Amino acid sequence: MWPDDLPGRGWFCLGYGYVIGALLAALLLMLQGVFGFSLHVEGLLVLFGAGLFVGLTRLRSLGVALRFPSTDWASVQWPLLALLAWLLIRGLSLALELFDHGLYAWDAWSTWAFRARVWTEAGELIPFVTPDVWLADRSINSMALPAAHYPKLISLVAAWSALAYGSWNEWASLLPWLLLYPALAFGLYGQCRLWGSSPMVSATTVWLVLSLPLVGGQIALAGYADIWLSVTLGFAFMSFLLWVRDRDARQGILAMALIIFSAMIKSEGLVWSLIFLAAFVGTWLKPSGWFWLLSGLLAVIVALQVSGGFALELPIIGALELSLDRVYTTSTGAFEFEVQQGVLHPLLVQLFVFDTWHLLMTLVLVAMLWRLRAFPSLLRESAPTGMWERAALIWVLSAFAAFYVLFFWTSASEWVRLGTSGNRIILHFAVALVFWLQCLWTAHIRVLR
Repeated sequence: MWPDDLPGRGWFCLGYGYVIGALLAALLLMLQGVFGFSLHVEGLLVLFGAGLFVGLTRLRSLGVALRFPSTDWASVQWPLLALLAWLLIRGLSLALELFDHGLYAWDAWSTWAFRARVWTEAGELIPFVTPDVWLADRSINSMALPAAHYPKLISLVAAWSALAYGSWNEWASLLPWLLLYPALAFGLYGQCRLWGSSPMVSATTVWLVLSLPLVGGQIALAGYADIWLSVTLGFAFMSFLLWVRDRDARQGILAMALIIFSAMIKSEGLVWSLIFLAAFVGTWLKPSGWFWLLSGLLAVIVALQVSGGFALELPIIGALELSLDRVYTTSTGAFEFEVQQGVLHPLLVQLFVFDTWHLLMTLVLVAMLWRLRAFPSLLRESAPTGMWERAALIWVLSAFAAFYVLFFWTSASEWVRLGTSGNRIILHFAVALVFWLQCLWTAHIRVLR
């Protein structure tokens, strides 16, 4: 897909290739189970081998040399070398941590890896049901799991790695999480270079992401789905912005594929995918269209108030019930809307006082307020090279609007008050937010200098 010899192209292909390849392998395992076949990797390896052969043949026909991404080390400055050394040492320390303690007895142990082990040892996708369903009819071929509704994809990522090993092995099943560390670094660095940033700015962007405590924690405490959702959403956001700016159809295809994968990783991913829809609509909407959009939203609110809500069946989402105080879908469950008390203080402490995020949220808040001042002029921007900033700002504002509704209007506020899952939800957007800061730096700060 990328024969162009562009700066960062090789690193970008390595990072994106691993993430998409791992998720595609898990998806193919899922299809094996859906069609009643036993779970095995031999057929997938043949398929990937055929794809590799076709890809190499195409590159050769185009006259493209297959080579590892190269760097002119003579021109590299010592701060860049220091950053690379830090990232390497950090990765090695996470690997030692992971292989020292193995799987922790939290959600990864009780749900994600538990299903992976069952499917690996059984060689088939044994269905999981809630304990009450299992107790009601134990004659069916199923196993009990409180979180039986969790999506299967990430459990199958772990199962794929164990199947490739030959049998269930805890460290083999956790290897995809460790490999996600360099994949995230390569993909982010490559996209920053394709964006036009210098090697130093690109490496600094990678360092900003990989130095976040929650990112390192999710690698060392491997088995969770949150880091995968963070990477797929972040990669989708990067490709989306490059597609808006450059009209590169390949980036648009990658963005769409990664958005679909995000919706399959966790239930929240299905909701977050709607943020891209908001950014897409807002990017191509003319200033006059905003009046009609807001009028339409107001009409929907009035209709919901008068009718009391509605319910219907959708092809992928399933059952959908919508009212002003409740939203229910088959995949995400019910969200009851009610003003929650005692959320603001613990949320501010977790975002701006604790060292969970370093100074990331402060930088994001400053950047958001700064670019909001320019929003009226961004709405009038029609050149492709300038529309990306409108798309990015709408995406970021939509993400914060989703945070606000989730934490201040639903029972998820308990996650913030107890300090349990609130930050893991915010982690889903961390990679995208750092890349957005890098885009602003490249477009504005260097110009001011």
